Amino acid sequence: MQKTYLIILTFISLVFTVNAQNVGNINNNIFTEYNKSRTDKHTAIIDSLIINNQINKNVENYYKNVYVAQNLIMKGKFRKAAKTYQNAFTYLKNPFSIDLHHALICELKSEKNLENIKKYIQLLILKDEKKEIFLEDSSYISLSNWNVIKKIIDSLQNNIDTTLCNEIKNIYITDQNLRRKHNNMFENLSDSDELEIFKIDSINYYSLMELLDKNPIISEELIGISGWENFQIIPWHNSFRLDIYPILFKSVINGNLDARKFYDILGHSEYRIKGEYSIGITTYRISSSYCSQIVNIDNFEMPDYFIVKKYADLKILDKFRKKIYIEPFENFQKKSIWLYMNRKIINNRNFCSFTIELSENIDFFTILRTKKYGGENCNIYYRNHTEQKQIETAMKEYYKNNNINDSDNK
Repeated sequence: MQKTYLIILTFISLVFTVNAQNVGNINNNIFTEYNKSRTDKHTAIIDSLIINNQINKNVENYYKNVYVAQNLIMKGKFRKAAKTYQNAFTYLKNPFSIDLHHALICELKSEKNLENIKKYIQLLILKDEKKEIFLEDSSYISLSNWNVIKKIIDSLQNNIDTTLCNEIKNIYITDQNLRRKHNNMFENLSDSDELEIFKIDSINYYSLMELLDKNPIISEELIGISGWENFQIIPWHNSFRLDIYPILFKSVINGNLDARKFYDILGHSEYRIKGEYSIGITTYRISSSYCSQIVNIDNFEMPDYFIVKKYADLKILDKFRKKIYIEPFENFQKKSIWLYMNRKIINNRNFCSFTIELSENIDFFTILRTKKYGGENCNIYYRNHTEQKQIETAMKEYYKNNNINDSDNK
């Protein structure tokens, strides 16, 4: 397989070198590549993997306990949540970092089981978590066994594959340099700019696939916490290429890769099982800065709010979600809303990545009114009645200023 990716990378370089002399054909080239990559074959393979997956019971029990613990946090029952996390961690040798952090928060807010705290910190540092998080936090410094914990922190080194992490980081840097060059604006690009972006994204993707060929099982223990953050950007920017997902799927099913991370990139790719059911991200947040720009009212501050997509047949959707250890959709919605209002309770550490932030060039007032973005199939969640009234007032002002008939947008 390694030779295969080398051939692909060489081919990409040659094709784009030739096309650089004839940039007028770039859009056709991209379209052809898009259709070739997003084939029915890859879609059918991923569908089959998810639908026919034989669930690993230990991994399933891990997530079941974690989701229960999250529900307990939402109710303020930190002592019980800490016990539930402790039980969850008996099912996986290497619990995921986000769950270890939540477990630590629960311990600090309840009985402060010093052995658990020490163990969770150790596991996080082995995943390359920053030591300063603990060394500079008064919640840990005030613990009665802090001197013991500090010695452990000072002596511990991570277990990650540094060489692999550096290779992933270099791919990530190439990706980010490209986007900085174009100021992250990919509208109204010239053909030559489109050519460059598509070429670099293609090379980055197949370079990552080559690394996966040598390291097919991805985990936090292998690439660290920040390593995954670098890794995931590449599939995001190559969302029409699906051949990476069967590889990552194997790591998810065996409990090596956090299913919620896999869920995130499925969402970014807009992949749908059977072409219909999107089990990826389905909660959207529109930020206040975007709102105030469009409303164009002096000193007006529009509060953030959610548009949460709802499905007519949740039973089918939840059946597919369960196959990759993701909790039922309605539970996910409730947590998304709770997190928006209460993130400080868990030190701004999400239960999972849960929002797509819509860009400022989208008319969010129209989103509220039309079926294009869900319409009657969406619920809008506000933090309180005052915020709701603010948005409704701003909408009326917006329509008035732009001579829009409100009824036209329903």
